[in-house]
Amino acid sequence: MARLRKARLVAEGGHTLDAHPLVRAFFQKELKEQWPEAWRAGNLRLYEHLQNEAPDLPDTLEEMEPLFTAVIHGCRAGRQQEAFEEVLWRRIRRGAEAYSLHKLGAFGSDLSAISSFFDRPWDRPSAKLSPEAQAFLASAAGFCLRALGRLAEAVQPMEIGLERRVIIGDPKNAAISASNLSELTLTLGEVERALAFGTQSLDLAASSGDVSDRIVNWTTQAAALHQAGRWEESAKAFREAEILQAQWQPEYPWLYSLRGYQYCDLLLSRGEPEDGSGADGLAADPEATRRFFKAVLEVRERAEQTLEWASKYHLGLLSTALGHLSLGRAYLGQALTVSKPAASDQKAETDCLKAAEQLNRSVESLRRAGDEEFIALGLLNQAALRRFRGDLPAAEADLDEALEIAERGSMRLHECDAHLQWARLCRDQGDRTGMEQHVTRARNLIDETGYERRRREVIYLEKRLAEMPEEEPMKDFFVSFNKADREWARWIAWTLEEAGYQVVYQEWDFLPGQDFILKMQEAASNTRKTVMVLSDSYLQADFTQPEWTAAFGQDPRGDKRKLIALRVAPCSPPGMLATRIYADLVGLPVNEAKAAVLQAVSDATRNKPDVAPPFPGKAATGPAAPPSFPGVSSATAAKPGSEALALWKEKLELLLKSEAIASDPAQKFTLQQQIKEAKEKIRELEG
Repeated sequence: MARLRKARLVAEGGHTLDAHPLVRAFFQKELKEQWPEAWRAGNLRLYEHLQNEAPDLPDTLEEMEPLFTAVIHGCRAGRQQEAFEEVLWRRIRRGAEAYSLHKLGAFGSDLSAISSFFDRPWDRPSAKLSPEAQAFLASAAGFCLRALGRLAEAVQPMEIGLERRVIIGDPKNAAISASNLSELTLTLGEVERALAFGTQSLDLAASSGDVSDRIVNWTTQAAALHQAGRWEESAKAFREAEILQAQWQPEYPWLYSLRGYQYCDLLLSRGEPEDGSGADGLAADPEATRRFFKAVLEVRERAEQTLEWASKYHLGLLSTALGHLSLGRAYLGQALTVSKPAASDQKAETDCLKAAEQLNRSVESLRRAGDEEFIALGLLNQAALRRFRGDLPAAEADLDEALEIAERGSMRLHECDAHLQWARLCRDQGDRTGMEQHVTRARNLIDETGYERRRREVIYLEKRLAEMPEEEPMKDFFVSFNKADREWARWIAWTLEEAGYQVVYQEWDFLPGQDFILKMQEAASNTRKTVMVLSDSYLQADFTQPEWTAAFGQDPRGDKRKLIALRVAPCSPPGMLATRIYADLVGLPVNEAKAAVLQAVSDATRNKPDVAPPFPGKAATGPAAPPSFPGVSSATAAKPGSEALALWKEKLELLLKSEAIASDPAQKFTLQQQIKEAKEKIRELEG
């Protein structure tokens, strides 16, 4: 075992012993191909054993884990239909209840198990499954992919599920598939396509005769009409759905869960000023304020009732989270519509605190539910509250995360919403350039997607943008220094300007007759970054403290690199500066010092050199080659024989399976690059 560990062919942790994944995959392949009966028998034994390791109906994710693994081994043993019916459907999903998803939020584990039912993810379900099971699993794969933020990937399996359900004559479930596709394509920013799927879902639901399906499909179509800017048609469709809801479930006369949230979203949207100013324009429009307040009261009543139902009847994480989201928006609406006398200030603050509590609970619940699409939605609403309360750094953090989720998952409507909120935030901060960039991006997204609901907001913001004074272009760097380091500061400023940067340097830019304090404020405000000439003299001086702390306050984590330290004399920065990385110029000759300065201020995210480093070993006799690929050796890969080709094909198969179930975007990107490389190598070896 010691030799195997030294060769990194086995991994050991705690009381478990496991083989390296590549070794494990190699012997799996060997066993499957050389001794198929033994392969099936071994997997069958594991399948049966793992089923017995879990309770019949597990309540927690930990208890359910053996069943997810059992599904994988059951499929490998050729028991696909049994594994689907007995394990996935009955014990993991608990039938239509979808317990693993709605109560545990186990989308990743569910997708991993579902992938075992496919001969090729996500378009080729196993032929050993019934047509009904194939249709269900394709739709289920798309649903989980969507929840994990992999929206573009989710379209194909959902379309396959819809197509197969139509073929086998299952209009009820086909209507559900079409409805899910409408929601998915809407989030992706394909509004017209979403409307088409919505219409198809209504037609299928009508032929199935199922009232619950008609409710879902009417609200799905209503939501698409809302995002298309067709408010009255959307309201009519929601009313139609709510009439059916009252007939179907008299004890729940209102739409609830996602459908209820979507209706509340429309009610608030219709109540806003028609000029696109949104909640920001209520103060200037008493009639709009009255109309919006009426909508807010209705939304509050609906949200409170929905939360009561969600708690009483255990409707699941998403229903609860969306109830808190609607209620938080209602309290924020109340705060925005109170009259302005001082007596109302306390009422507005109380409503803001209630809104903050509800929105925070919503975001926490949405994170537990595990659906990235709705996490972004919660963050966008939380950012709106924080902007209204003046907590701009917190609003920025929410918008950063929401925009990251939206861009990563191709959620183009959420991306547009984030840019519109960023534009309002930039306006509040007087940042005309930033506002213009975000408004332009939002307009482009609306043009590309058909997101006409937001068109009036873009028009409004463009008008406000035109009213803002033109900004002077920001210079690149303000050089902050102590007089003892004046020669270094002058040389650094000259070096930067010689390289094409624009610099504010005290001796060159602060002229007789000007106010020194105002010029310092202008320098700190109108430059992108501060360059700190670091030495003991600088650290001990009183007048340098405000200069670097201003930049530090704008970027306390250092993510934006607002404060760049160039050390010109031996010193040890104390306190908050102790952990900041500096570029060291001490003892460098002029050419190296110049290169170090330019590298330090560069916007590049890495400092990897263009030339390969020399080989550090004794055998180096010439220029070293770049680091070798750590997988299959280049010597083996270049070998024209069948052994190398087989190894690369084996590796490709493993990479494809790993990529199919990967949920982390960075991991998925890395796997895609490796897949591309493996395919190129196979083509090369095949001639």
